[in-house]
Amino acid sequence: MLFVSQLFLDGHVWVPVTDGYPFIPIVRVELQAHQLVANDSWCPGLRYVRHNLAETIVGRRHDSLRGVFSSEMSVEIPRSGTRGSKMPRAAIAVMGLMPGLYRLLGGRAMGPTLILTTIGAKTGQKRDAQLTAFPEGDGWLVVASKGGDATHPAWFVNMARHPDQVWVQAGNRKVRVKPETLKGAFRTTAWKRIVSEFANYGAYEQKTDREIPVIRLTPVE
Repeated sequence: MLFVSQLFLDGHVWVPVTDGYPFIPIVRVELQAHQLVANDSWCPGLRYVRHNLAETIVGRRHDSLRGVFSSEMSVEIPRSGTRGSKMPRAAIAVMGLMPGLYRLLGGRAMGPTLILTTIGAKTGQKRDAQLTAFPEGDGWLVVASKGGDATHPAWFVNMARHPDQVWVQAGNRKVRVKPETLKGAFRTTAWKRIVSEFANYGAYEQKTDREIPVIRLTPVE
């Protein structure tokens, strides 16, 4: 999630960008023929990019800057809900055992699932979660439903905090992935597919007023 403001100086636009990390790089951005050009000579790790400007970028979250910075966060966390269904503690305990069992069996007889590994937002330690997987091309869609809880699952928060440190094991295949929260028509289309294949997700949606995130996981080979 990018929050930006702009300062005009020396004929250029200087944009402070915060991407969820404990630093705020200052990036010089040039406007050239309605194109946005970010030059990595002002901030290590950035890459040269051109991107169409859709609207002013003063003092607001600006989605048209998405994809400009290689360090950007591609996972946005919607607001938590005001109501929802709590998962039984017994179910949570059983879920905690599933990643180990999955790896032991190599995913055999575990249904259309995968193991997602993230870095704990608070602990900095690797965390595993078994999730239902919806294959999409060479990647997958996963759903941050948490059984219809009012809050987001920990793995989703971890993913948003460390989007560059996310891994998947699907069967015996292990790969690092790039996560991306689906929005708008993309989410709508994906959600229709999800509830058509697993009706329980539709039930989860009815239990909470939280928008249940759908995340695309794209392998980074």
